[in-house]
Amino acid sequence: MSVGQRLGSRLRRWAIRRFALPLVNRELAEQGVHLYRYVAAADRLFPYKALLPSALRAGGEIPSDRWYLALQARELRGRVAFDVGVNYGYTSSWLAQWVDRVHVFEPNPANRAVIREQLEIRHIANVEIVETAVSDHQGEALLHVKPFDGHHSLADIGASETVGTLSVPVTTLDHYANAHGVERISLLKIDVEGFEPEVLRGASGLLSTAAIDLILFEYSPRFYRQRGLDPRAPLAVLDEHGYRVRSLDGQPLDRDSLDATRQIDLIAEPPLERRPE
Repeated sequence: MSVGQRLGSRLRRWAIRRFALPLVNRELAEQGVHLYRYVAAADRLFPYKALLPSALRAGGEIPSDRWYLALQARELRGRVAFDVGVNYGYTSSWLAQWVDRVHVFEPNPANRAVIREQLEIRHIANVEIVETAVSDHQGEALLHVKPFDGHHSLADIGASETVGTLSVPVTTLDHYANAHGVERISLLKIDVEGFEPEVLRGASGLLSTAAIDLILFEYSPRFYRQRGLDPRAPLAVLDEHGYRVRSLDGQPLDRDSLDATRQIDLIAEPPLERRPE
């Protein structure tokens, strides 16, 4: 590429960022329209409330793409999945292709509206939307609302500032599974911005019987420290029930180095001898 071609390419990118994106986003906001980008490689439909420069990249990858790669080699078909902390539902929509039923737990009304829209666009009928947060008790709690929809949390912590609160119902996975006759879960995905310890404690009954085949969870030591918790709090719950925690690619963990990690995705499984037939 010549100097002139490189300069022209930079000018085009500057013009898109400076003029085109603000114009498109103003129209989207005024019309109340959501823009979706489809990525065929992951069969993912990702919604944008506003068009970002990252959406224009050829790859268009987002952090959760690594979940798909880790799960593609797993046999999930014919089972039940629980998705706790759903955000926009693109992961739930992907899971719905592989299991009989997906139960998604999302307490934020705005996020649920996008989830329903996505399910309708994709004609997905095997996803059950549960309008509650998940913790270690039944009742009510305050959801701390953030500017970025993926950062909402039951604690005033996280990757962005709190801009408001909502009173939301909370349940436990043990209670929900018992009430809905779910005896075994093929996959439990947890992404709750620092509340993973409570979610896992609320699933103690399921964990004690190894009724959850695979857990995919976001591990965030910095958030646990912000809450005054031991940075290994979720690992302690899994250790108590004999679950083996590994990296996404199945490798053993160095827990000392893990303590210094800001955030990482991990998987947990019960030993083979404890898994139900």
